[in-house]
Amino acid sequence: TKSCKSCRREQECTWPMNSTDGAPRAHPYLAQSLYYGSPGTAIFLQQLATTRALPEADAWRGVASCALAAARSSVPSSLRDFGANAGFYYGLTGIAYGLRAAGDSSELFATAASTIEEHVLSRVAPFSSRGGATLWNNTDVAHGASGT
Repeated sequence: TKSCKSCRREQECTWPMNSTDGAPRAHPYLAQSLYYGSPGTAIFLQQLATTRALPEADAWRGVASCALAAARSSVPSSLRDFGANAGFYYGLTGIAYGLRAAGDSSELFATAASTIEEHVLSRVAPFSSRGGATLWNNTDVAHGASGT
């Protein structure tokens, strides 16, 4: 976090994924998820900023923006790597949520979130009614459709 505090808007800042299980090695793309990655950190930082006075609040918003820039730049690889995984905490919809929730109405972050949402709504069943949509049939809250 120390190096990320010097981050300026539009730069990227990420935090290494930490886990007590084998997820980081088995599924490295999870580092982009709401649970393990920059979107969740950005939400925390935006909320932290609301509890601080200026100029500290602006500094934390800036770090949150850097976290979101990393999430935004990973959207193409996330769409490829997550595929039909539309889960909230460990999937695509959580990334979109993080971009919107912490994005301060930024057009860049909203556009990235829309790209993910369109992917899910057009290509992933049960969210898509299109024939041939790939089924994401995991139903738990963390990984699956119940979380969305």
